[in-house]
Amino acid sequence: MAGPVLWVLVGLENPNDDIEVSRSVAGAAASRGYGAVFGAPLIGAWDPEEKKNIEAFERDLGSGFAVSITDHPLQTSAFEIIRRGSSYRYPSADQPSGIAGFVRDLARIRGIRSLTFVVSTDPDSAFEMPKHQLTVDEFVSHLSRYEELEADPRAEFWGDGVFELRLKSPPNEERS
Repeated sequence: MAGPVLWVLVGLENPNDDIEVSRSVAGAAASRGYGAVFGAPLIGAWDPEEKKNIEAFERDLGSGFAVSITDHPLQTSAFEIIRRGSSYRYPSADQPSGIAGFVRDLARIRGIRSLTFVVSTDPDSAFEMPKHQLTVDEFVSHLSRYEELEADPRAEFWGDGVFELRLKSPPNEERS
């Protein structure tokens, strides 16, 4: 692995919707050129510790499924996604075409009860990282500062963490 992992643990409103929701997640990733690897057995195929951590998150969070978002379909890390999403180098990080747009797309998918993102340069210690409850906009803001946080020697986990997003549907706006 050449960079940070970007895992998404998806909680479902109805467990029977897992295939439909996973197709929507895969479509959202593919529309941005990202790769998507679904399920702890496949994500952890190259690292048994990663598999254990993902399974622990799934149990802890009661998620329907886990997905690892990667730079492209042939990659295993999210290095470029995170780098391009950081306003430290790319001031236009809030453009809907990047990671910010992807996070917002996922938050709008019908059938998703909860979204938890794990961003970690050290997946083996991911389960011990601090957990944060954030809105979608707060998480996007955090991602835009990722490289800045990574360079801060005072930060214990730098930009890494477990981010449970608070999802809400605004009045008169249905999730797609």
